[in-house]
Order: sequence, then structure tokens, then C-alpha cells
Amino acid sequence: MKKIIILTSSVILLVAIALTVVFLIIPMLNVKSNEDLFEYHIEMSDTICIDKYLGDSPDVVIPDEIEGKGVRMVSDMAFSDHDINSIFFGKNIEIINYHTFKMMSSLKEIKVHEDNKFFYTEDDVLFSTRGDLIKYPPGKSGDKYVVKSGIKGILNYAFAGCDELVSVEIPQGTTYIGSGAFSGCYSLTTVKFPESVSHVGKKVFDGCQKLEDVNIPECIKEKHMDIVFANSNLLNK
Repeated sequence: MKKIIILTSSVILLVAIALTVVFLIIPMLNVKSNEDLFEYHIEMSDTICIDKYLGDSPDVVIPDEIEGKGVRMVSDMAFSDHDINSIFFGKNIEIINYHTFKMMSSLKEIKVHEDNKFFYTEDDVLFSTRGDLIKYPPGKSGDKYVVKSGIKGILNYAFAGCDELVSVEIPQGTTYIGSGAFSGCYSLTTVKFPESVSHVGKKVFDGCQKLEDVNIPECIKEKHMDIVFANSNLLNK
């Protein structure tokens, strides 16, 4: 004789609750804390410096704090083993330099916490509150970029590796162009420098083989052209 099992409504409800709990717990087991996502060390007892990113997401969030201490620095090459699409810097970050973005050719977006006192972004481009353009994401779409007015300096390697850029215009009032600022911009053909520029670093156009049009201020003409325009076809003109 076959046995017929009749599930009461209370049993069905208990099974449903159990399954719901299981499905809620499984994703939580895969969530890593900030301590698990980064290798880091403590400096001066209350400052966290991130040494290496350990996560597998291409979208990185640098937290405000780890272990209750402010995350203020990111070491050079912390992301060298990853393909990063976007990065968000927390409100306590105080030091960011061009080494931070080495090997990040796929980077499309840079964001900064709105309460950060040292940095901010506009249109995914990173600026310092002192008035410098720090980094244009190499993977950002678009072939033209006009630097906003009020920017005093284009820092070292600010546009390095941006191989989609064809044209860049720098506003009057900018006085400093850092070393390698446009290095590796293989599609770049035109750069408009203002006459206000008084300093240009080494190898600004390193590897810019398609560069055809640069209005060269007198201060640049006075320097060694082989240093400023290294590997640019302008050397042959």
C-alpha cells in the first residue's frame, strides 16, 4: 500500500523560511571585509597605507577607514596585477601620485568622496584642490578633451597611456606641464599650449608618433627639443 504524505501549511511555511535563510546566508559568505580586500600597514599609529589590492572586482572602493584608522595613502603599484575599470577614493585619502595608476590601462572612471579635502573629480578626471590635473583615465572614451579653466598644472604622466585622445586643449593660466604628461598617447595629433606655460618636464610627448600640431610657447623653444619631444615625429620637422 502506498503512503500519501500530506504537508500541512505550517510545514510548507517552515520549509520556505529555511530556504530563504539559506539563500540569504550564501551571498554573505562571499562578501569580504575591507581587511580582507587589501594588504596594508599602519604608519604613525593612526594612518593606514594600502599596499596591495586583493579583491577580484574591477571596481575598487578605497574605504574611509580600516580598523578604525583613516586610510590616507595608497602605495605605488597597489593595483598592478588587476584590470581596474573604476576606482573610488575615500574621504581620508591625502596622497595620490602617478605611480598609483601604473598598469591601469583599462581605467575608465575615477571618483572621490565629496568630503575629501585634497582631491575631487569632474567627468571622471582627477584633480587636486590646489589646482592640478592629476590623472585622466586611460580607458575613458572620447577623442577630445578641453582642460577646464583655473588649472595651474598638468602633473607628471597625467594623460599617459590615453591612446584614444586625438586633441587636448590646455587653458590660459596653466604654468606647469609635468614629465611624460602625454607619453603613450599614440593617437594624439594636436595639443594647444597656452603662452602662460613656464615649465615643461622631460619627454612630454614620448611615443606620440602622430603628433602634428603643437603651438610651442617660447619657454619650450628655449629648451632641448630632443628631451621635450622625445620619440615624437615633430623632431623631424
